[in-house]
Amino acid sequence: MLLSNFFFIGIYILFYHLFIKFFKSKFNSNNLNLENLTKSEIAELNLKRLHKNEFYSFFSAAIISIIISTFLLSTLNTFLFNVLYFKLFRTLDTFTLSELVSKYDVSFKAFFLGMNNYYGGSYTLYIIFNLINYSINLVPIAILFSLEVKIKLFSRVRKQKEKNRY
Repeated sequence: MLLSNFFFIGIYILFYHLFIKFFKSKFNSNNLNLENLTKSEIAELNLKRLHKNEFYSFFSAAIISIIISTFLLSTLNTFLFNVLYFKLFRTLDTFTLSELVSKYDVSFKAFFLGMNNYYGGSYTLYIIFNLINYSINLVPIAILFSLEVKIKLFSRVRKQKEKNRY
């Protein structure tokens, strides 16, 4: 589970920064007539652009990270971690995938939703699990992210700590 979250967070950070740059260029079009606007209206317009940029970047990066992490971890589980797991519990004689596949119908079919094919059962099980895991984790992350975007909650706390430090 820790490895799964590590992959997800790493991929998310990468795509978030890529999307911030992409959406920043998309929403910063200079074809608006700013001559008739006051400074506060221009500041509000820029803030709305920033919120929209961060919103689209957050959810685009989250969706792509969920998809990539799900398939990456499902593949690692299917070809590596299942073999290690069953070898550690002495249900396999060697660390080989071929032995796991050959013993699948007799010993391991029940672990993988009773599917007849090891690869199909393993991918199905781990894809479902990872999608549920990442979706559940995304809810509190989205709440914290929206708090930071709207009221700069964590930025204020960080500034206050830095101010009190000296």
